[in-house]
Amino acid sequence: MGTWALADPVEVFASADALRLGETCLESPPARVCVHGEVGGGLTRAAATVDSFRIERLAPLMPENTSVEAVVMADMAVEIEPGGVLNGQVEVHTSEGTLVRVVGGETRKLYFEPIDFTASSSPDSLRGAIDLHLADSSGVRVLDVLGRLESPVAIRSIKDFSRLRGQPVSAHLEVEAGDLLLLTDDVLPLWDVAGNFRARADLDIDAEGRLAGSLLAATDSMILRNTVRGQGWTLVVDPARLSAEVGPDGLTGELDLAVHLPDEGNLLSASGQVRLPRFTALDVDPAEQPVEGSLEFRVGDLGLVEAFLFEIADARGNFLLTTQVGGTLADLNVDGQANLSDGYALIPTLGLELTDIQFAASGRPDGAVEVSGQVRSGEGLLTLTGRSERYPSTAEPSVFQLRGERFLLLDIPEVNLLAEPSLDLAFDGSTVRLTGDVVIPRGRLGFPDIPASAVTPSDDVRFVGDSLVVKEPPVPFGADITVTLGDDVFFNGFGFASNLIGNVQIRQEPSGEPTGRGEVRFINGTFRSFGQELRIEPGHLLFAGPIDNPAVDARAFVRASDGTEAGFRIGGTVQELDVSTYSVPPRSDSDVMAYILFGRPMNQTSSSEGNQASNSAAILGANMLGMALAPSLGLDEARIDTGSSSSENKAQFVVGKYVSPRLFVGYGVGIYEPISTLRIRYLLSARWSIEVITGDQQSTDLLWRIESGGPKPQPTAEGRSTGESEPAAEPTSD
Repeated sequence: MGTWALADPVEVFASADALRLGETCLESPPARVCVHGEVGGGLTRAAATVDSFRIERLAPLMPENTSVEAVVMADMAVEIEPGGVLNGQVEVHTSEGTLVRVVGGETRKLYFEPIDFTASSSPDSLRGAIDLHLADSSGVRVLDVLGRLESPVAIRSIKDFSRLRGQPVSAHLEVEAGDLLLLTDDVLPLWDVAGNFRARADLDIDAEGRLAGSLLAATDSMILRNTVRGQGWTLVVDPARLSAEVGPDGLTGELDLAVHLPDEGNLLSASGQVRLPRFTALDVDPAEQPVEGSLEFRVGDLGLVEAFLFEIADARGNFLLTTQVGGTLADLNVDGQANLSDGYALIPTLGLELTDIQFAASGRPDGAVEVSGQVRSGEGLLTLTGRSERYPSTAEPSVFQLRGERFLLLDIPEVNLLAEPSLDLAFDGSTVRLTGDVVIPRGRLGFPDIPASAVTPSDDVRFVGDSLVVKEPPVPFGADITVTLGDDVFFNGFGFASNLIGNVQIRQEPSGEPTGRGEVRFINGTFRSFGQELRIEPGHLLFAGPIDNPAVDARAFVRASDGTEAGFRIGGTVQELDVSTYSVPPRSDSDVMAYILFGRPMNQTSSSEGNQASNSAAILGANMLGMALAPSLGLDEARIDTGSSSSENKAQFVVGKYVSPRLFVGYGVGIYEPISTLRIRYLLSARWSIEVITGDQQSTDLLWRIESGGPKPQPTAEGRSTGESEPAAEPTSD
């Protein structure tokens, strides 16, 4: 925005019932912005002028891919009378200028003629006008916008339309785009769109309040191109149009749209008509205005969704929606059918092959819509039934039931889950509630061990793009679900392996966070630590609060031949673990580590084994102390790191800190040898990071993670490639 300075002293007057700001001018040569105004006695006045202001000063407020160069001159005067009546005028004029925008990966420079925008409102009139013209470097017009409004009455609310009787009104808007990519790049950023678009709207109201006007939005040609998973897509939009006319015979409207592949039949088509035969003037009574209309929307090949939903590698089936509209504006009757049949979808990122997808919805005479559907995954079946009320309420909510039996929910290398849901979803017009049970009869969860150099991302990190960003639901959401783990659920990861069994009740109030109540038990659990396999008994996750931070109650131990039990006692919560050593009967820390490592006390170990046990005890204690002290010292990491070496001589004391939400810096100092290591890691995205390490060895690592799995897609009958799942990539270093 630049540096601005106050041009002259400012006069300010304030009292109990009035406030006045004198002429206040800010200058940043050659630009000058002045404002003044007053409030009091139920009246508000304000005025502003802008002189020689360059639009490029607003660059920080513009999209990253857009820049504008031009000079703006503006005048504004506004008066708000008691009761909120607005009077005033606004005039904005620009010089000739340029618009530079990155479109489709290429930088485009467009030129515009001086832009004029005016609007004025007074007790007896409302006027406005806009002129905008964009052209490329050769002078070919790519966008034109022209608008005019003339009304002898200021229209500020629906009630003001009644004042138009006996007063003529005229409005006109025209838009013509010769370069659709310029308009669609933000909406369809991965598509190359070629073609044109034009729209024109005219409305005249005569002195008797009778309406005459038309609307036309059309494209004569449009072609969309994109490449998805190596497959090129070219979609051709036939000449499409949306039109409407109003006059002595009422209001009529039509829609016509068709999309197809080159030299093939339609993939998608939509056509519709609507007629309001008595809509000839503004004073129409909605209860006396009949409505006649129809709409047909057809998708002949659901393979089209592959071009827009990149998670789907193969899709088949067809969809048809037919709707008839009747009744009056005050009481519409909608009767129609929607059917999806012979559906199929392959989703490699989830490892799922969905078959026998069926869905049907039908309108009822009372305005409700009944739905039913099903989908198969693996050997299981998921069904949906329900009814959507026309006006859902507490007494008559919209209710849907989801039922399933051994439905394959996820099948990737790390996770394989079968689910049996029995869920009810209800909407009472203001709140959505999900209740019921979900049983997991079988589950396999396997994850690789966490690398010694792994660091939890900063709490400030929020990934956008290739990771899920949680948003507030559009309507308040509440839940009361009980999740039950069956007797065939197994977890293996991070050195821990165990069967899991138990149940957790998950509750969430519409304005709160999800909480859990229940218990998950570890059955036949083991934990690998210091090269040994420890038995876990007992082991519990106790839920009595936030769902993501249950309490932990577990012991991981070995039992020696002399009957001594030695191991770790684990308490606290998942986010703040409390780990300590113990033995029965009580032993020293060195003896405990000797039992864990070698199955015998310190005095029965060799010299090298004794040193290893002592060092392991020291390292464990130092790590526990570092974990406890790191937050109070402002650190994100403080620990003893032995790296991948089995020799404690390579041990380092490591500290680390996020200096920004994405940048982590760590430094290690050798305990037994004069070694120092500097580690810098930068998070590029949810999947990508780059790490530089310098010390006794130097490396630059580019780390990423790709999750995939599931059935290998097969070519369709038409020979179209469906894509293949790819194995997860391993980190590489240069």
